[in-house]
Amino acid sequence: METSSQHVLACSFASWYPHFRNLTITSRIIPLPNEYIKYLNTDGVILPQACPEPSAHYTCGDESDSDLSDEWNNASDDEDTTLPMPSFPELEQDVNQHIRQLGGYVFPKLNWSSPQDAAWISHNGTLQCSTFQEITLLLKSSDRVSHDLTKPFEGCHDHTQEFNGYDLVLRKWQDISGGMEYRSISQRDISNYYPFMVTTMKDCCYDIVTFFHQHIKGKFTEANYVMDICRKKKDMVMLIDFNPFNTLTDSSLFEWSELKSDRPLAGHRIELSIDRQENIQTVVFRCIEGSYGIVSNPYQRSKLPLDIAESNPNVHAVQLVEYIKKMSVKMEKEDK
Repeated sequence: METSSQHVLACSFASWYPHFRNLTITSRIIPLPNEYIKYLNTDGVILPQACPEPSAHYTCGDESDSDLSDEWNNASDDEDTTLPMPSFPELEQDVNQHIRQLGGYVFPKLNWSSPQDAAWISHNGTLQCSTFQEITLLLKSSDRVSHDLTKPFEGCHDHTQEFNGYDLVLRKWQDISGGMEYRSISQRDISNYYPFMVTTMKDCCYDIVTFFHQHIKGKFTEANYVMDICRKKKDMVMLIDFNPFNTLTDSSLFEWSELKSDRPLAGHRIELSIDRQENIQTVVFRCIEGSYGIVSNPYQRSKLPLDIAESNPNVHAVQLVEYIKKMSVKMEKEDK
C-alpha cells in the first residue's frame, strides 16, 4: 500500500501534538542535533560520557552512574580502544531538565516510533527512563528507532530527499496496562488475554467511537490513519498516537489485506448510537477471546541485539550483562 511522504510527516509527533495536547499525555519535544543522529546510526554501543550535572533521581551527574558508564565503555585488553567516547553535554542537560519538569520519569520516542523492541535492556523491562544515558541506551539498541532514522519514508511514492527534522519526544511517565490500549477499534496488546474486554466490549466500543467523533474526526489533517488510544476506565479515553495508514504500521488483530478490500470485515458487529439524532453506527470490534487466540509478542525476537548477534568487536555480551546487573543493583539500593 503506497502512501505519500506528506502523510507520514502528518503522523510525526511534532505535527499533531500542538493540536491535540489536551487529549494526550504531557510531553516535551527536543530537536536532535545531527551529531547525535550520526552517533545513533553508528555501529557499536558506546554510551556518551555523563555530564557532571546533579539531580534528585538516578540521573546524569551521579558519580556511580559515571562509573557504570565507564565500566561499560572500558574495553578489554583485546578490544580496539581508539574509538572516542561520545559526548553531548548541551543535549544531555536539556533532556535532564525536561525529565525533571515531567516528574523525574519519562517515556522516550522519536518522531514516529518508540524503542519498544529494546525494552529488554532496561533495568525493569519497560521504557521508563530517568536519565539521558538510559534514553540513549534504548534508542541505540532499537531496530524500530533505526528504521525511523534510515527509512522514514519507506513505501512512499513521492519521496526524493533526506529527512532532517528528527526530534526526541519525552512523554510524562504513566503506568498503562496493556489491557487499556487499543489500536483504533482493536485490542493492541495481542500477546495477552484480557477477559474484561470480552464482557465489556460494547462499553469499550462506545467510549472509543464517541471519543473519535467528539475529538478526532475532521480535526486530524489526514483522511486515513491509525489511532492509538488508552481507555483507563469507563468514559475515560486518552489519545496516545497517530500512525500512517500503510502496511508498515502494525494492524493489530486485523490484516491489511482485509482493510484494503471492499468485503465486510469479520468480528463482533456492534451497533452504537453516538449522536443526538440517535443515528446508528455499526463498528467491528476485535479482541482476544481466550488463551487460544494469543499471538506471540513481536518484540521477543529483538531481545538479542544485532551488534552481539553479528559479533561486533565493539560490543561484548559479557560486558552487556555485567552492565545491566550493576544498574539493577543500583536501582534496588535506591528503592530501599
